[in-house]
Amino acid sequence: MHQFLILGGDSRHICLNRLLSQSGARTLFYYDRPSSPFSLREAMEDSHIILCPVPFTKDGKTIFSENSLPGLEIQALADCLKNTHILFGGNIPSSVRERCDSLSIPCHDFMRMEEVAWRNAVATAEGAVAEAIALSPVNLYRSRCLVTGYGRCASILADRLKGMGAGVTVAGRDASRLVQAHCLGYDTCLLKELESVIGEFDFIFNTIPSLVLDGALVKQLQENAAVIDIASAPGGVDFQALKRRNIRARLCPGLPGRYSPHSSAIILYEAVMEHIRDSQTQ
Repeated sequence: MHQFLILGGDSRHICLNRLLSQSGARTLFYYDRPSSPFSLREAMEDSHIILCPVPFTKDGKTIFSENSLPGLEIQALADCLKNTHILFGGNIPSSVRERCDSLSIPCHDFMRMEEVAWRNAVATAEGAVAEAIALSPVNLYRSRCLVTGYGRCASILADRLKGMGAGVTVAGRDASRLVQAHCLGYDTCLLKELESVIGEFDFIFNTIPSLVLDGALVKQLQENAAVIDIASAPGGVDFQALKRRNIRARLCPGLPGRYSPHSSAIILYEAVMEHIRDSQTQ
């Protein structure tokens, strides 16, 4: 039977650990600060399958842990990898993937699995809606919403907002990428055109991980606007400019772990078990 090592993460990993334990798997879970020093090397020596979080890292140096756990340096993990391991994580750094390749270690990135990425986008979109409702004095119903970008999360988010009775505009850099949004009934505009319309929106949801809502655009926002940034680091919103104008705004990383950790853990659990079954039949 496999021994699973679950490192860091957020509430999703608590639920994932529970699901694995209920299935009869043996798990070693490093989530809370232990009473004795934690040795990553010893933990990896005793484990076969290494489950890292989504995202794998936020600072590029350590494995992400909402509890800021010590001993989770990425380089230390890479040094301890051996060819008996199987590694899972979300947005795995290229340095770790290259290390796995050099040792012929199976390396599975959750965010490169289409089914996982789309189902995770659903959880992210629902969390973004919850954040918007909590943040704003304005109903989503009959509000004007701007969604920047039109990838997985943005397309599902636009659909959920439309279903709640909001008017939705999708903005992007490339007109050809906006054709699908237009055909699904959304208003569309290019990012370079935002200055003339940005003041119309009650809610702005950013999904683009580069600066979109800069200081110049912030000056055009209506005073009751709410800004939700769900883009991966470094995000795409000038929060200092928003603060100077007292505009309600929130950076919202890790929404699946906050709003639907159990559902999100099931997504990861099913992906892990499917890959393990596949490896056993090869």
